[in-house]
Amino acid sequence: MMRERKLIKLLALLFGLMMVAAACGGDDDETADDEADTATEETVEETEDDLEVEETPAPEEGGSTTGTLVWAHEQEPPDLHLDDPANNLTITAWIREAMLDSLFGVDSTTSYYPELLAGEPTVTVNDDGTVLIEHTLRDGLTWSDGTPLTAADVEYTHNIRIEGCETEADGSIVDGTGEGCIYLLGDRSGLDQVTAFEVVDDLNFNITMATFFAGWKSMYPQIYAAHAYGADAAEVNENLREMANADGVLPVSGPMIFESWDRGVQMNLVRNDNYNGSVSPDARNTGAAFVEGVQVNFVADTD
Repeated sequence: MMRERKLIKLLALLFGLMMVAAACGGDDDETADDEADTATEETVEETEDDLEVEETPAPEEGGSTTGTLVWAHEQEPPDLHLDDPANNLTITAWIREAMLDSLFGVDSTTSYYPELLAGEPTVTVNDDGTVLIEHTLRDGLTWSDGTPLTAADVEYTHNIRIEGCETEADGSIVDGTGEGCIYLLGDRSGLDQVTAFEVVDDLNFNITMATFFAGWKSMYPQIYAAHAYGADAAEVNENLREMANADGVLPVSGPMIFESWDRGVQMNLVRNDNYNGSVSPDARNTGAAFVEGVQVNFVADTD
């Protein structure tokens, strides 16, 4: 079951990458120079899931564009808490992928690449069998509300996901039973091997693991903002359902921000003008998306 869920999430990441690539623009080495001054209006319909894309010209520097990516889908998620085993739907993963970036992304070849990270971490296997992984974030990362995205946010995300969990003698959590765990997460593989999380400074943090875990790059699929997502795991669980807290919508790191949800009808995402840009080998861009937003229409029958 866990393998099936991981496969679903992997496929969701790829679809989300495709969706973001369709909605985003930037300094693509092969096409930017030729297409920067070309205005096009084209509607592409995909039979399988009725995805309608209205392409708009690239904005001039300092400018903006109009246009919305419209997506029709038969299945409406119960909420946006992707990790909740009661949800865990592909549609939820697709939507969340446009809003929250991860330490690593997945490209079209299903290979990992550093996303929020400045480069590949340094992995050291110690004499006693423990493993030290040293990470460095990209410089200048921010949340959509302008708050800096730092190593403290990664530590916060880690702590939320293991809060209350029963621990072993070495400090690692007991995986499999989920005993005591508060954050809703069906699989804590890898997290159960972490014995220490050290924040060195705003950009650098280290993770120590009891043993080597081959899937370590998949351990932190999306990072949460420490200043906004909740004071504890229970609060984070509730805020993620509607992507909002008492003060309004949650700040995000991806190209789109949650705006509104008319249940049974549609969900609206708007452009994140503070987007850090994509370093994906499939969809590189240095700034915000060219479209104003994404409109997800929930329909009973896409045919």
